[in-house]
Amino acid sequence: MLWQVNDVAEALALNGMIAVCAMILFSVSRPNRAFDRGMLGLVGIALLINYLHWRLGHALPDLIVGPALAWQAVFLTLEVLTVVCGLSSFLIMMAVTDRSGEADEAGREFAARGERPAVDIFICTYNEPEAILGRAILCAREVEYANATVWVCDDTRREWLRALCAELGVEYITRPDNVGAKAGNLNNALTHTASRTNAPFILVLDADFCIQPTLIDRVLPMFRDEKVGIIQTPQYFYNPDPIQHNLGARRTLCDDQRSFFDILQPSKDAADAAFCVGTSFIVRRDAVLAAGGFPDGAICEDLNLSYQLYRKGYITRWLNERLSVGISAESIPEYLTQRTRWCLGTIQVGLLPDGPLFGSGYSLTLRMHFLQNLLCWMCKPFIMLVLIAPAVFLWTGVPVYNTELGPFLAAGLPCFIHLWAHGIWVSNGRGLPIFNEVVQAVTAVAISRSIATGLTHPFGKPFKVTAKGVDRSKVRVHWSLVRLFVAIIAVTLAGVAYTVLSPDAPTSLDALSRFNFVWAVFAVLVCVLCIVACVDRPRLAEELFDLDEMVTVERADGLTDTARLLRASTTVAELDGSNDILAIHLPGVGRVAAAPSEVPGRVRLEADTDTSRRLTVRLYAGYRSGVADTGHLIGTLRSALRSARSEPQTH
Repeated sequence: MLWQVNDVAEALALNGMIAVCAMILFSVSRPNRAFDRGMLGLVGIALLINYLHWRLGHALPDLIVGPALAWQAVFLTLEVLTVVCGLSSFLIMMAVTDRSGEADEAGREFAARGERPAVDIFICTYNEPEAILGRAILCAREVEYANATVWVCDDTRREWLRALCAELGVEYITRPDNVGAKAGNLNNALTHTASRTNAPFILVLDADFCIQPTLIDRVLPMFRDEKVGIIQTPQYFYNPDPIQHNLGARRTLCDDQRSFFDILQPSKDAADAAFCVGTSFIVRRDAVLAAGGFPDGAICEDLNLSYQLYRKGYITRWLNERLSVGISAESIPEYLTQRTRWCLGTIQVGLLPDGPLFGSGYSLTLRMHFLQNLLCWMCKPFIMLVLIAPAVFLWTGVPVYNTELGPFLAAGLPCFIHLWAHGIWVSNGRGLPIFNEVVQAVTAVAISRSIATGLTHPFGKPFKVTAKGVDRSKVRVHWSLVRLFVAIIAVTLAGVAYTVLSPDAPTSLDALSRFNFVWAVFAVLVCVLCIVACVDRPRLAEELFDLDEMVTVERADGLTDTARLLRASTTVAELDGSNDILAIHLPGVGRVAAAPSEVPGRVRLEADTDTSRRLTVRLYAGYRSGVADTGHLIGTLRSALRSARSEPQTH
């Protein structure tokens, strides 16, 4: 057994060999091959079981009656939950689907039949500003599918929005109250449109999501399978989330949702257990009606919808293609609001009488997949225990492991090597070690509160919309989190110093102290990165899109020339050689007037209303990724260091 290695040098040599073997194995394996996924998943399961056997059989600490016992028990419980979550994830990820080929075939059949069933596009809005909501409306209005009607579902009864919809030629719906939150808004639209279009298919969009013109043509043909109730596409974002942005790593660190959208959902789809994620999905109207409407029993109406449709015999399909783009949370508070809502909503769905834990009509596979979803949330707080455990030991002498460094490196490090390597491999480079832990640590306290609420008073908490479009031009330090991580660093380092320098310090450290010293280094590194991540840095009012294309420009001397347009928003353009430019001619947009900018290499765009709307569609409906599609560990570490040392800039 691996844990029988006691010498540190021997353990490191063993892990070196394991790392080399892992590099060779992962380099010759392919994530889209079922055999490769199964083989590497089984290796991960074996290593986790080996670790759990060692942990429970050889590394349990001596139990100390009193508060120390509670600490040890909580740590061990959450650790075991985390290992079980890892085991279930390996099992789920052994299978995967790619529906793009199916979409191609279905699209050809659909075109040959010449069918064009009606589609209602529901844009759900609560309090989003015109600048954001207008983009979604403009892009939905430009969809290439002819038999579609855009309905703006306003849950705040705004007269300016009613007027804007009339101007843009789209339908407007509102209601006198906000009962049922988003689900209630959708049900109101469902009732209202039944007497108008009564389209058999409904495309649901959040107010910040802009769809590509081809989305309906790409998705709708896949409903040829009568048992498909929902076809869900992934969420992509044109701005970095706050952790990417605050670390200065928008081009080297992927947003944390990529693992869910690109890895877990395609694997769940393989087991007919994928679920709706709230926007950019198409659903059958008759399926929703069969389920009694959009369910409002939980604040995660999307997850609940999929499970209610599963009870009625309808499945959710996952088409993993970039067909829409929205706004990621722009600051740490909004980021935490989203995660805690998802966590509490998952718990609520599980506790519903007709939910997947207690309700009837669910297969064992569906129940197991839901438990895995729930387990992923329940083990999130464990990272905070990992960060404080070295300090607890150094100051109190209460360990959570009874081990030396050698056995831990022999039994534990192979798990981490495989987990990290597998995560990078199965996600095509999207997941990064250390930074996965940073994301978990930043959210851990808020999610812990949400779990406590879910287990004690799960219902009654109102639906809270994530704020979008708020002014982000100033630095905002989130002191509650920063103080927490500073305190962990200070107490840990003070404990190290006390252990080494106090009058009672031993002449040589015992094995358990050396083990916790190494652990403390990891904890301090994660906390330092968390502090950087918890300082919201200024953002531009509107994101610049990468374009990198040649355009015709008019210069102040009256001459027409060409220049390379590097990036642009609806108000700013960045060109290679932007001096004295009076106008830019963009294909599909037309002439856009320009004026000098205070930022070198940029010009201000001064488009009229119609031109600005055409430019909006060109940029947002034809989105090109400006955030990382793959991760780079060293690059992200460098970016975080630069971000910590640099003066915040808005440009």
